[in-house]
Amino acid sequence: MIILPNTLWQEEFLNFIKNKRALIIKILIPLILSSPILIPGVPNEIKAGIFILTILFIGIFSSTIGLIQLKDSKMLQRLAILPISKKRLILEYIFIKGFMDSIKFFLPLVIFIIINLKFFSVIMLSWLLICYFSTIFTANSLGILIAVISGSSGEAHLYAIISVLFIIGISGIFGTLNFIILEITSSILPFKYFSDSISFFLTGQSQSLLIFAPISCSIILILMLFISNKLFKF
Repeated sequence: MIILPNTLWQEEFLNFIKNKRALIIKILIPLILSSPILIPGVPNEIKAGIFILTILFIGIFSSTIGLIQLKDSKMLQRLAILPISKKRLILEYIFIKGFMDSIKFFLPLVIFIIINLKFFSVIMLSWLLICYFSTIFTANSLGILIAVISGSSGEAHLYAIISVLFIIGISGIFGTLNFIILEITSSILPFKYFSDSISFFLTGQSQSLLIFAPISCSIILILMLFISNKLFKF
């Protein structure tokens, strides 16, 4: 099928929902991988870390591999000659990928909220959702960088794994931030804010200004869009 202008996101969405069996598997995998967050007695920091690790793993991989497939199939080369901004095409791609990942993680998030809901607060729930979406869209945005530096699908898989581990490390999600460099990197990325939003939802206390999560996500997305033109060079 030839992808026409403004329909790249539609093609991705149709591929996502057209196979019902595959769709069920795509929804069950995040639930299984993030299942420890649903177990009573697991420390809040571990729950948050596992959930964020799962989002990063699936978000970065799905975004990166999707872009690599578009490159290998010469689809990006054909899209490059269309009368539409390349950045807009990539932005639509990231948004639909983020939307689809939001669907994948919606079930474990809802179960987590129901299990841990001691009292309802619109503010606490709102910040949890804001940081949740910021984490998902940032993970998918980072897939642009990996796709740019990868020369093949094999390299993309390797770089994606390294990137997830590296990001988890510099985000300070697991363990305390005893080094200044970790304090700086964790404040730049939105993932620590999502961890804090989970703690805020569970305890009513937050160690950071959660407003920086969407700000960080927006900055990273803009930076990734600036380098996305390299995806269209062959």
